[in-house]
Amino acid sequence: MLLRSLVLLIVCAGAAFTAANDDLFEAARRGDVDGVVKSLDAGVPVDAKWRYDQTALYIAAFRGHTAVVKVLLERGADPNARDTFYKMSAVQAAADKGPEILGMLVAKGAKGAEPLVIRAAAKGEAPLLKALLTNGKWPADLLSDALIAAELKKHAEAADILRSAGAKPVPPIQIEEAQLAQVPGQYTSQNVPSATLQLAGSLLQMVAMGQTFEFRPVDADHWVSLERPQTMKLAFQRDGAKVTGFDFNSDFGNLKFTPVVAKSEKEAK
Repeated sequence: MLLRSLVLLIVCAGAAFTAANDDLFEAARRGDVDGVVKSLDAGVPVDAKWRYDQTALYIAAFRGHTAVVKVLLERGADPNARDTFYKMSAVQAAADKGPEILGMLVAKGAKGAEPLVIRAAAKGEAPLLKALLTNGKWPADLLSDALIAAELKKHAEAADILRSAGAKPVPPIQIEEAQLAQVPGQYTSQNVPSATLQLAGSLLQMVAMGQTFEFRPVDADHWVSLERPQTMKLAFQRDGAKVTGFDFNSDFGNLKFTPVVAKSEKEAK
């Protein structure tokens, strides 16, 4: 009888704790600051896990609830906790939620915001760039990559912000026109039936699968993504001056592309 009572007590306590957790998550989802504070004051752990290991901070950041994010961080929420579904942290969940939330997360030690610095520079998002640079510490090579992106996209304010933060300019890459002329065209790979490469000023655009990626040159045969220079790259192969293909390297693996040969060329062969 005593054992049964203890088991029942534990089950009831667990149910009550789960309900209390749900109250915290629901308040965070709605942006209800008072509800969040009430749950925390009642003893719900600030980093309590919900489905897919999401935390209240993750949910609030994803929803763009600035005031709730502020309260949770002040109460010690872990800015680097990741969910198990998207494998994202709060800073990634809040990538498009504005400078205030992202600045707060970075100030509390959130990791993984480096791509946002370069993206903000490439898009000329000066307020976001200021928030990130003010609240975080960034390596010199990242600042240089961001400055290159801002200058190539002609975002003067973003470039000025980066120089003020210590970004060092990099000399422009000079490529012979004859080499550049061989790059544009239609290409194909085993996984991507069609990809178009086209020049846009100093940049090379790759249009594939409904998306457009922009690359800047390292030299005539090596290009890196404007926004993700460390993780997305192109490497061209040539036979003399003629481009015979390229490798597309990214977080998702390596794809090998070859030029699409026109029907008339095939018949001529």
